[in-house]
Amino acid sequence: MRKNKRVPKRKQQVNLHSLKKYMSTPKGTLMVILLLLSVSNFLASGSLTGIFHILIAIVFAVFIDAIVAIWRAYPRKFSDGACISGWIIGLILGVQESIWIIFATVTLAMVSKHLLSHGRKPVFNPAAFALLLAVWFWGAQESWWGAFSVQSSWWMIILIITGFWMTNRVRKFPQVLSFLATFFSGMLILAIFHWGSVSFTPADALRPPFINMTLFFTFFMLTDPPTTPGRKKLQIVFGCLSATLSILSMSLWGGQIYLLLALCSANTIKFLFDRIQKRRKNHVLPTKSLGLSE
Repeated sequence: MRKNKRVPKRKQQVNLHSLKKYMSTPKGTLMVILLLLSVSNFLASGSLTGIFHILIAIVFAVFIDAIVAIWRAYPRKFSDGACISGWIIGLILGVQESIWIIFATVTLAMVSKHLLSHGRKPVFNPAAFALLLAVWFWGAQESWWGAFSVQSSWWMIILIITGFWMTNRVRKFPQVLSFLATFFSGMLILAIFHWGSVSFTPADALRPPFINMTLFFTFFMLTDPPTTPGRKKLQIVFGCLSATLSILSMSLWGGQIYLLLALCSANTIKFLFDRIQKRRKNHVLPTKSLGLSE
């Protein structure tokens, strides 16, 4: 009989060290946070439907992304970014949605990630882009249940703590604070003067469940490093721009997509700005090559 081979302790330590190292990265940290939010929502609701939808969304996203990786001969077949996009979609789509809606939304996210890209970086936040189109194309319901939107307000404490944890990890405080300050002050002004749509007033955005939606969006979607600026000054501009677009979208159309529409619009503006900056740099000739230096 063959003896069971034991894994050397040194190898176990290396694997544990690698896991800890990955968990300290922005994507690893976000996965830990999404797991905490998922488990907390399960404990609050006692229902496994949401967890089941999350698993389906993750499997679909990773599978589609792996097919693209094989087709394009990428060395890495598993994408943690696809896992995160699927996870966020699962936390936002209403638990009453069918598996086909989940599959279609995840497919949109992966298509936008690979086709609407600049180099290897996506132009849009994949989850936000897919969720926006899901509402437009087939009227998907988005309850944002992962933000404790259907639970007691006390559960929001977990959302805020994990949100600040994530913001600190990706160093996006200028962007997050500028967005929240601009958004809530703008909504307060609109509420005072009773501006906005009839079906959805600005005051609605200042109370649950919409405030839950705003916090989740700000902490875990607005802070996406590949689709948002890295420099502090540009972070402030991007945060104020996204908030202003959110206010305009909400006041004009209301509904559940004003945050997603604002982020995708801000992503587009950032992409165009980056392209213009890159072209300017490419057209600037060194002064030495023109014989103009001293």
